[in-house]
Amino acid sequence: MQRFLILAAGLLGAAGVALLAMAAHLGGDNLHTAAAFLLAHAPALLALGLAGGNGRSLGIAAALLVAGVALFAGDLVLRDVFGQRL
Repeated sequence: MQRFLILAAGLLGAAGVALLAMAAHLGGDNLHTAAAFLLAHAPALLALGLAGGNGRSLGIAAALLVAGVALFAGDLVLRDVFGQRL
């Protein structure tokens, strides 16, 4: 579980930085918002991963956190880049 959380935190952080680069070149408030959410939730996942727990509630919380931020940020990116909703 710890490796998954640390990997997910790294991926969220990298995606946040990539979205900030896209926002700088394409513009769009939704891209900035999505990047901010990804960059804000990445340290939370990293902290969960470094906390060292392997309980069921930790796994459920982490999965919900990853799914929620991915769906929210994904919807914002789709709206700005493709003009469609999730």
